[in-house]
Amino acid sequence: MRHWLLDSDFAGVRGTEALAKLPKAEQGEWTKLWQDVGALGKQAAEVTAVKQGLDAAPELVPAPKEVTGP
Repeated sequence: MRHWLLDSDFAGVRGTEALAKLPKAEQGEWTKLWQDVGALGKQAAEVTAVKQGLDAAPELVPAPKEVTGP
């Protein structure tokens, strides 16, 4: 969906100026789509940040082995 935000094929239905040129019924539908795309993009970025944070966590060091006998 990130591609949709930059693709020139969607320029006529993306952005305030372009949407204002559309019939009212279509404006609402396209606005909803772009809001959903933005929300999903934000959600994906948050999930990615969490995963990167977990992946960057230091590995646990095993406890030292117990020494027995002389």
